[in-house]
Amino acid sequence: MMPNLLSRRTENWLIFILVAVQFSHIVDFVVLMPLGPKLMRDFHANTQEFGFLVSTYTFSAAISGILSSFFLDRFNRKRALLGLFFGFALSTLLCALAGDYWPFLIARVLAGAFGGILTALTLSVIGDYIPIERRGRATGLVMSAFSIASVIGVPTGLWLAEITNWQAPFFLLAITCIPIIILAWNVLPELDKHLTSGERTKPWPRILEVLQNPGARLSFLLMMVMMLAGFSVIPFISPYLVSNCGVREDQLFLIYLIGGVFTFAAANLSGRLTDKFGAFKVFLFASPLSAIPILLVTQISVIPLSWILVITTLFMSLLSVRLIPIIAIMTQTVETRLRGTFMSILSSLQQIASGAAAWIAGVIVKETPSGKLEDFYQVGWMASIFSVLAVGIAWKIIPLLKKDGQHAASDETNLSPDKSQLDYELHTTKES
Repeated sequence: MMPNLLSRRTENWLIFILVAVQFSHIVDFVVLMPLGPKLMRDFHANTQEFGFLVSTYTFSAAISGILSSFFLDRFNRKRALLGLFFGFALSTLLCALAGDYWPFLIARVLAGAFGGILTALTLSVIGDYIPIERRGRATGLVMSAFSIASVIGVPTGLWLAEITNWQAPFFLLAITCIPIIILAWNVLPELDKHLTSGERTKPWPRILEVLQNPGARLSFLLMMVMMLAGFSVIPFISPYLVSNCGVREDQLFLIYLIGGVFTFAAANLSGRLTDKFGAFKVFLFASPLSAIPILLVTQISVIPLSWILVITTLFMSLLSVRLIPIIAIMTQTVETRLRGTFMSILSSLQQIASGAAAWIAGVIVKETPSGKLEDFYQVGWMASIFSVLAVGIAWKIIPLLKKDGQHAASDETNLSPDKSQLDYELHTTKES
C-alpha cells in the first residue's frame, strides 16, 4: 500500500469531488427510465427500441469498465478523472441535443462508456489515496450517491422535464459538470503516486485466480439472476403506469421521490437486520417476498394513485432490502487480496445482466395501437421466478465462503457484512 500523502483537507475535497462525479453518472443513468413515456412518444419508439436504449448504456459501461482495467493505471489519476468527466459531460450534452432516436442512442453509448470507466477510476482513487482506517467511510459516501440521485436527482429531473421538455435534465446535468471540473482542476493535487510506486501488477493472474474460485463463479451467476429478477421490470414501470394505470406524467416524480426515501431507509434497516440475524436469513426472507410487489406492479390497472404509491414503494424498498445481505454473502467468497478484482468483475457482469434484462423485457412487452402495453405480466412472472431461484443459488454459496483466506463456517451468523463492501455495492441498486 502506498503512503497517503494527502492532507485531511485535501482528502475531504477529494471525497466530495468523487461523490459529485458518481452522483452525476448515476443521475444520468437512472433518469432515463422514468422519462420513458416522453421518449417513446417523441422518438416514435416501440417497447423493444426503448429497452435497447436502456440496455446499450449498461452494456457500454460494462465493456468500458472491463477494458479500462488493462490501461487505467498507466495514467495520472487527476488528468484521467478530468478527461473522462469532461467526456461524460460532453456526451450528456449530446443527449440533450439529440433530436432523433439514433443520435440519442449513440450519445447514450458514449455516456455509458465514460461513466463505466469513471466508476472504475473512482474506486481506484479511493484505494490509492484514502487510508484503510477511513476507506470504508469514503467508499460509503461515494456509493451513497445512488441514494442521493434517487431522492433528489431523479425527482428534480422529472419535475424539470414536466415543466419544460425531456432534454432539460440532460442540459442541467451537463452544466453542473462544469463547476465540478473547475473545482477538481484547482483543488486536487497530481494523483500520480501509483506511476512510481512499483506496486502495479498485471491484471490477468488475479482475474484467472478469481475465475477459478467456485464461490466467485456462483456469485457471478447469482448477481446476473438478481438483475434479471429486478431490472427486467424497472425500465417499463413508468411507461406502464402512464399507459395502463392512468398515472399522469407529472405525477411520476412522486413515485420516485417517495420510493427513493423509503429505499434509503430500507437499505439501512436491511444492514441492521443482516448484522443481527445473519445475511442468508434476511435474504431468504426478502427475496421471495419481493416477488409480491413485482407481480403487483406488473399487473395492476387503473387504481387510486395512493395504492400505486404503496405498491411501487414496496417494490423499490424490497429490492434494496434483498440486495444488502446478498452482497454480504458474495464478498466473503474470495480472499481479501482478491476482493478488488472480484468486485470489479462482479460490477461489470451486473451491468451486462442489467442490459440483457432490459432488452429481454423490451422484446416481451408489446404496445397496442391504443397505446397500452401488453404482456408486462409475463416479465413480472419471469422476475418473480428468478427471485426465488436466487435463494437456491445463495444456498449453494454458503459452504464455499471464505473469510480472510480461510473457509468460514456455514452458519449464516458468520455472514455479517463488511460495511465498506456493502457501501461499495449500494449503487447496484440500479435495480431500484
